[in-house]
Amino acid sequence: TIQGFFEAFGLPYGGCNVVSSAIGMDKTLFKNVMQANGLPVVDGVGFTSREWVEDKDKIAKEIEARFGYPVIVKPANLGSSVGIAKATDRTALCEKIDLAASFSPRLLVEKAVESLREINCSVLGGAAKCEASVCEEPVMSDEILSYTDKYMSNSASKGMSGLSRIIPARLSSEKTSEIQEISKKVF
Repeated sequence: TIQGFFEAFGLPYGGCNVVSSAIGMDKTLFKNVMQANGLPVVDGVGFTSREWVEDKDKIAKEIEARFGYPVIVKPANLGSSVGIAKATDRTALCEKIDLAASFSPRLLVEKAVESLREINCSVLGGAAKCEASVCEEPVMSDEILSYTDKYMSNSASKGMSGLSRIIPARLSSEKTSEIQEISKKVF
């Protein structure tokens, strides 16, 4: 919102533009943009909390038919792992969707990636020329990188800088290059 204000008045600011930021914060929209551009993403089903309330059984059946279990349930437009949880059966799925719906009216359910390794790669520059960072691997305390892992482990006063991570991530040079190239395409 503040970016839009600055842009409306021609004021400079650091970071992405309004469109890039909005797409980046909306998991369903981001997934659609990546798929449309041939970039790899985990398959998912997006829906609204209203659709969920109106026909829970239909949505649950669609998720089960498409993915089976386990799945990851997310609010579609929040960051920092808020409201994200794993569901391993119908009861848990319904509970986790209700939890996610308490944070956002738009929801996303994805097939869980087994033996998940999260790798981060930042990109800096502009559309014409950009550079990818060294890859890092955050250390997770559970099956997904949680809000607690990100902000409350080690020292709460450190925020994300208190997150344990492996730098550089333990990857082959080929996998590192692949991740860096995909990151630049996403950027």
